[in-house]
Amino acid sequence: MTIKVLVVEDDIDVKEAIDFMLERMGCDVVSTGNGQDAVNIVSQSKKNEKPEFDIVLTDLLMPGKDGFDVLTHVKSIYPDIPVVVFTGNYSEENRNLAVERGASAFLAKPFDKQDICKTFEDALGKEVCDREIRVGFRKQKRTGSDGFLFQLPETDLVT
Repeated sequence: MTIKVLVVEDDIDVKEAIDFMLERMGCDVVSTGNGQDAVNIVSQSKKNEKPEFDIVLTDLLMPGKDGFDVLTHVKSIYPDIPVVVFTGNYSEENRNLAVERGASAFLAKPFDKQDICKTFEDALGKEVCDREIRVGFRKQKRTGSDGFLFQLPETDLVT
């Protein structure tokens, strides 16, 4: 089964890199460049009475509606849909806020395909990555006590 991912990232280069990486992983990707559009997509999905995605991957810091707004909105409509928040400006305070609001994971940029695969597998509770990527999990260095942050070899790095 193909994983449907909603990607929310205001930096077009980063968004395109994430989209490309996810598509190479076999995911069906819907992406938007701002939080307001993401909120609209989620709201429209509710009108259709069925989520149009399996997981949400959102940047934290964006103009207008930010990643916290996206996280809160998704969780208010679809409490079981995992939301992964990522940022280039990591802080324990933001990480804790994201977790308190229901984030499945909090990733620091840069991240790579192994980070995403591991995070998706943990959040969705099923294998989504090929064996080659999964072998790389053994090489990872966890930096957070809860396992939300990873530092892995640089392959398909998104910065």
